[in-house]
Amino acid sequence: MALFVSVFKLIAPIFIIVSLGAFLRYRGMLTDRFVTTASQLVFQTAMPALIFLKISNAPLHELTNLTLMWVSLSVFATYSLGLMFMSRYYPAHQAVFIQAGFRSNFGIIGLSIAWLLWGTIGLSKAALLLAVVSPLYNVSSIIIFNYYNSQASGPGYWESFVKTPLLWGALLGIVFAYYSWEVPPVAEQTLQHISALALPLALIGIGATCTKETIRSLSRIHAVVCLLKLVIAPALAVSIGIAMGLTGMDLGIVFLLMATPTAVASFIVAQTFSTDAKLAGSLVVVTTILSSITLPIGIALLVHGGWLSV
Repeated sequence: MALFVSVFKLIAPIFIIVSLGAFLRYRGMLTDRFVTTASQLVFQTAMPALIFLKISNAPLHELTNLTLMWVSLSVFATYSLGLMFMSRYYPAHQAVFIQAGFRSNFGIIGLSIAWLLWGTIGLSKAALLLAVVSPLYNVSSIIIFNYYNSQASGPGYWESFVKTPLLWGALLGIVFAYYSWEVPPVAEQTLQHISALALPLALIGIGATCTKETIRSLSRIHAVVCLLKLVIAPALAVSIGIAMGLTGMDLGIVFLLMATPTAVASFIVAQTFSTDAKLAGSLVVVTTILSSITLPIGIALLVHGGWLSV
């Protein structure tokens, strides 16, 4: 119990900020319009700046762990196949079910926890993994929604994917790190100020999506997705990671990749394809709330088992 409390204290600031967003929404200070605008600001500006800075200033040769990448891709592929099989029990919601199960909020909550647990080196390594999985998330979502929904239409989604600032922030960061290019001081300071908005604003936005209507809409599909996303997925990730020789921070990052709640972007994708947007949004909220319990439990178990140190 003491270990759980210690771990919870480490990551509590994240969920306190999320709770602040929910409280401000309850008081009427935040609206749907704010959530939309804040999300656009984070994903189009602040988060790309953060990712670029952390990767470009990182020792790329020290952070690049091919085993970590292979484990992450192996877990993603194995788990996604399982989701496709399970989705047959929810024929009216297959696309949303699968996406909610695999698309993690690793870019916000995962990076935040990595920074709290392991500092700049953990954040940089997690950001590098994000550069790999983020395009994978987007391409997989497009394929899934087009395959499972005959009436789904997102004609501009491929184009918007290629133009995604988050993708280009990561790619440019890798180029700068690979060639050891230095960011001009003025540009770096400007980007630092912009990137400082990313995590707190994104977390407040997540909290602001929590409404009474969302809680009232809970159903069996919410319970199944939460079980798969917050329990089965991280357990599978840790099992495969240990089997392939991952330890310490690398194992912890793979755990965070699969254990973090459903990404806010899954709601945006569902809206783009005009498919089950309300269900997608409610799954984001419910998995985020429950992850405040499952994440510290998972981290505490890894520490207790000797696989992780914080």
